[in-house]
Amino acid sequence: MDDIKQPLKKGFAGELSFLSNMLPCSGVYISIPTKSEGRVRYWFPTVENAYQFSKLPDGLQMHKAFVILYTGCNPYHAKVYGKNLPLRDDWTDEKKIQIMSSLIDLKFAKGSHLAGFLLRIKDEDLVEYNYWGDTFWGVCNGKGEDNLGKILRARKTVLQNDFTSPPELSKTADS
Repeated sequence: MDDIKQPLKKGFAGELSFLSNMLPCSGVYISIPTKSEGRVRYWFPTVENAYQFSKLPDGLQMHKAFVILYTGCNPYHAKVYGKNLPLRDDWTDEKKIQIMSSLIDLKFAKGSHLAGFLLRIKDEDLVEYNYWGDTFWGVCNGKGEDNLGKILRARKTVLQNDFTSPPELSKTADS
């Protein structure tokens, strides 16, 4: 883990609160293949809810009680449930990052107001400093992998590269 100098601020708070996975947002969904219906799309109130639901084994993801639970609860409850339910067999650090990246892409979709906010934030502010000991997604007491920050910075880069300025107006003979 990298040593990172941690400023006094904690987490994504204040003007950076929109970066939090706990923030309600639209457009966060998971599409799950089924045998009978092709694909089913579930919408979640926050990235945290969708992420925690993604940890479940396939059989539990199709269980209506879990769909109702994760689509209807607040993100803090979703996080607690996610720590106490069985995990899918392929739940590795690589899979965690892959799923979180997909959810962040949905949250900060091209052209959305949240994408516009993300583009205005300096890269050095895209670090989840925390006091709750999360050194995988963030930085705590100067130590951490900052994987959420890396994902946010990567998404910002994609949005910057996709941004196209309006075409220049051609000069006419009359001007």
